[in-house]
Amino acid sequence: MTITIPLALPSVANQRLHWRAKAAQVKRQREAVYFAIWSSTSSTNGPWPEFPPYSVLLTRIGPRKLDSDNLASAFKAVRDQVARLLYVDDGDESRVTWAYGQEKGPPSIRIEVLAAGTPAIVPGPAAGGGVPGAPTRQEPGFSK
Repeated sequence: MTITIPLALPSVANQRLHWRAKAAQVKRQREAVYFAIWSSTSSTNGPWPEFPPYSVLLTRIGPRKLDSDNLASAFKAVRDQVARLLYVDDGDESRVTWAYGQEKGPPSIRIEVLAAGTPAIVPGPAAGGGVPGAPTRQEPGFSK
């Protein structure tokens, strides 16, 4: 399952926001993910693979690339919400593995959820941008 959400994902590591403004930003991100996934469900079981373990690729699309630690921290609220919707603990690596990628383009995020071991996500260089160990897409015309 792949969902693209038109959501700007800023680097939160260097933001100096009041706690209430930060909480509002996190709430907006979590709600955007929830409603995008909820609106894409076509059955009562949802668009997810049936059972864990899952492989999740979170891709940030934006005007500039972030370094790897800022990329992971920018996805914190998104990752928490996806884990909640999958009914898994986001730290339990036996049930879900996370990978991050980034591309240049209009601000948005792409969430790809697959059953673990699916050949669409394999270890390798980052998908479009600088995160060691992130997966690459195994589709025709996507090589870098």
